Amino acid sequence: MNRTIVAIGCAVALFATSAQAGTYLGGAPLPAEFGFIGLIPFDAETFDATNKHQKFSSKLAASMAKCFSKGARNVSKGKDSGLDACLNDPRKGVVPKYLARVDALAPRPWCMPNGSSYVQKVLAFTRDINRDYYCESPSGAFLDPIVF
Repeated sequence: MNRTIVAIGCAVALFATSAQAGTYLGGAPLPAEFGFIGLIPFDAETFDATNKHQKFSSKLAASMAKCFSKGARNVSKGKDSGLDACLNDPRKGVVPKYLARVDALAPRPWCMPNGSSYVQKVLAFTRDINRDYYCESPSGAFLDPIVF
């Protein structure tokens, strides 16, 4: 009898979960695990645009990191870094590509960040991270003692 009750309970839970999977819950609050108070966009099209923007933003951050890595490699070989071209070249630069993708998104949620200001945030974050990778001197003079 207990097995029957458990089986029925599992079947009901599975059916309820699969039935709810197709229902869009626009305006639903995000759970606390997201680290901020936010809402699911009210319509599914805006939600899709938001997710696309997030995908483009993660590609921007990864591409910027790659530009800095290539630039450091170039400097290590005595060449020009090529960083500005990698980031800003109108045909191949990661920033123009990102801005073109974001400008094409529709519909745009009211809270979606402006493309240019978001680029500056990601660039500042990437530069900040690079301080750890390339051992920024705490005093700024590269005269700090080496600790082994």
